[in-house]
Amino acid sequence: MLLRVVNDWNLAGLVTRLRKEMPPGSDEKTVTCRILAEFRAPQWKHFALPQRASLARMTQEQIRRPSPGIGTVAFAALCYTSPLWLGLSATMAVSHARTATMAGNVKNRAAAAGVADTLPPLVFAPVADEDNAALPYLRACEVSSRLWEQRTTSDMRQTSPNDTTASPEEAAVLDELREAARKPAFALPEKYCSRDGASDSLNAMPLMIAARQARRMLHYGQPAQAFSLACDGLRMLRHLQTAPGCWQWPAYLATNDLLWAIIEETLVQGVDASPAQLQELASCADEQLLLDYATEAILAQQYQMRRMYREFGNAPLDSGKMTFSSALQRAVLLISKISTAGRRIEANALNQTAALQASLDDIRKGRWPQPAPDVRANENTEQSWQDAPFQINDGVIKTLADCIASTRLRRIALGLFWDAHPENKSGGIKAPWRKASQISHPISGEKIRLQPRGAFQAFVVTRQSSAYSRFSDATASTEITWRVPTRIANNQ
Repeated sequence: MLLRVVNDWNLAGLVTRLRKEMPPGSDEKTVTCRILAEFRAPQWKHFALPQRASLARMTQEQIRRPSPGIGTVAFAALCYTSPLWLGLSATMAVSHARTATMAGNVKNRAAAAGVADTLPPLVFAPVADEDNAALPYLRACEVSSRLWEQRTTSDMRQTSPNDTTASPEEAAVLDELREAARKPAFALPEKYCSRDGASDSLNAMPLMIAARQARRMLHYGQPAQAFSLACDGLRMLRHLQTAPGCWQWPAYLATNDLLWAIIEETLVQGVDASPAQLQELASCADEQLLLDYATEAILAQQYQMRRMYREFGNAPLDSGKMTFSSALQRAVLLISKISTAGRRIEANALNQTAALQASLDDIRKGRWPQPAPDVRANENTEQSWQDAPFQINDGVIKTLADCIASTRLRRIALGLFWDAHPENKSGGIKAPWRKASQISHPISGEKIRLQPRGAFQAFVVTRQSSAYSRFSDATASTEITWRVPTRIANNQ
């Protein structure tokens, strides 16, 4: 077989060379003699004389024929490669059919578990405009969005101002935020109540600006002002807990930790919080309210991911002017429509949604599930798609559990500050929320403990999720902590 390939290759090269030397119309006798002379070369000696004569006749016929055109070459290539692309087409057809069947099974199981295509919009009780915290906060979001567009990310995160004076735009945002924090109720207008993630009108930018300004105040020796601003930020977060899904759960985690880190630092620096302020802070760290909000927000985020997958898979091909970017977009969309990966990813997202919904319902009832490993879309087998129980990402439960553990730790620490306050210490009045506060991590069961850390005592519990981090905690990868002055810790 290999010798035949070599001979065919040499014969093709000979035909090509003779066509160049003798154009069409050359004398037949000259052509014949030239061909016979070629076949007397040493590379053809291993052929018998009758075989060489037969090859000479075949070569002569090929030279007489016109050169093949591009269509002939393409047709020949198509025929030669037909076993490859016919086999590939059959494989793709079978793969699409199997994926459609498995995705259909997952969809039916999810529907039986009560998973809907979309979450219904939020509904708020009517609130008078003068009592509605949503209106000034939306104005703050609008101003902060314009402010963000005017600055680069590096400017916002790295530039350190040389005083505690906010810019006029930031001052306007803070004024609206503090006005909203002091309103008694929160009700979004109807056009902002969708939980599909399509609108970014409600965002965390005003709270991030407030945290940044409070850190300025701390840096320049104004802990009381920083404490007051952080308290307003936490009051606003409490309002925003009534709108799960209208803004992102990771944004809540980030802003919540930033504001509580400022509260911790101001108390450590000696801010004398009144019992009323401590009790209000404890209400901002209400575990049940946080669980109700977090479970809805996490589920809404999963629904938003499913919507994104659906919209990407069903996006129409761009029919406008052809540019490099539009051509690239068409190629990506076409591949996603042909490939089974898109359906697998969408079905896996549905699988995750069903698992989240069931697990979060259990968490609300106080039953924390054991985390299970995440099942990636490209690792799903037929068995895991059709018959295996719904799987949930390990990091989701652990992150929520760490958030709850942080809340418990804060309530315990605030209780110590309450008990050490002169008004309560003289009367022996204990913090009313301490008896009902849990003192362990919800997943690991580890007790929250008080340990010496440098010049302070600190409440400590081991972190379970590496994804959950506090921006102010140097040991964020392993522990959740809250520092308490030694004089306060000794009063417990």
